[in-house]
Amino acid sequence: MLSAPTQPPKSSGKLIIFLVIILIVLLAAFAAFYFYTITSSPETVVKKMLLKMSQVNSFHLEQDVSLLIGTPEYGLDSLIDLTPEYEFIDIDLNLSGDIDNSDKEQVKAELSADLDIKSEDEELGFSGDLKFLNDKIYFNWREFPPDAPEQIENIRNQWISFDLSLGSQGLPSSLPFSSFLNLSKDQDLNLSKQQKQSLEKVFSDFQFVKITEVLDQEKIGQVKTHHYKFKIDLKQLNSDLQKALLLKEEDITIEQKIQQNKLEDLFEILDFLEKSTQKFEGEVNIGVADSYLYAYKLNISVEDPKESYKANLKIDAKNSKFNQPVKIEEPAESKSFQQLYQELLY
Repeated sequence: MLSAPTQPPKSSGKLIIFLVIILIVLLAAFAAFYFYTITSSPETVVKKMLLKMSQVNSFHLEQDVSLLIGTPEYGLDSLIDLTPEYEFIDIDLNLSGDIDNSDKEQVKAELSADLDIKSEDEELGFSGDLKFLNDKIYFNWREFPPDAPEQIENIRNQWISFDLSLGSQGLPSSLPFSSFLNLSKDQDLNLSKQQKQSLEKVFSDFQFVKITEVLDQEKIGQVKTHHYKFKIDLKQLNSDLQKALLLKEEDITIEQKIQQNKLEDLFEILDFLEKSTQKFEGEVNIGVADSYLYAYKLNISVEDPKESYKANLKIDAKNSKFNQPVKIEEPAESKSFQQLYQELLY
């Protein structure tokens, strides 16, 4: 005679439910871990910010720039221990205004500027306005030091323009540094399509930027931001750029050889910076919800191995008012730098 099937104990049903709950919790925990470590890793957040900022049409900028430059002085004590004492010049620049990036080929800016220059002997202060548009820089000095020459006083509240497209041709030849300026469009690097793509990849891969510390999220105004510390690996950047831009000698044309020589001059500068830079680090604040760059700091220290100078550059900037309408126009009246120079000279 067949016996009736036995019923599983009630506790086994509870066990199954308990195991299912544990499985769901583990899956949720894994999903959260994946989201945090993969989709929200600092490197991913930074790359998303770069993409988002490349699409921004306008924003407001508040920036403080401090540059400390030291040149050696060899006094009696220095001659004894061969260690130079440095005389420093401190340059502080405050910029505030709007950036119009709607036309990526012609970025516009309208900024107020306060410049302060200090040395051991004196302090000079300037205030003015700057505009960048249509390949021209316009500047208007509002305030000068009290003891400024009368000729300088005559250009107060006068817009002065400098045409970047003219390069050194836009400067009077009598200026001692005019022959060294080479801003002409004819001298721009004509990169091939492949070189441009390789260059874009260098900055999209972002291998030369190393996140060194993940700080607690921070509010910039009312916006919650990711807060990271980073450093720039100049050796990595130099290597990446050379791989992207330099062509093999056997595959190069005469025209490309000319461009190659210009690039090699650039890399000589990068080599020097790589050897002389003691520190290249900073911080970034990136919006949690919108991935905009709300604030950044840079701290760069450079010292010539031959002890001919040392310098420290600090930048502290905040961005806001993304994609709000801005209108930046040329001044109604302005004088060219060359015209003004002639008037001051004669």
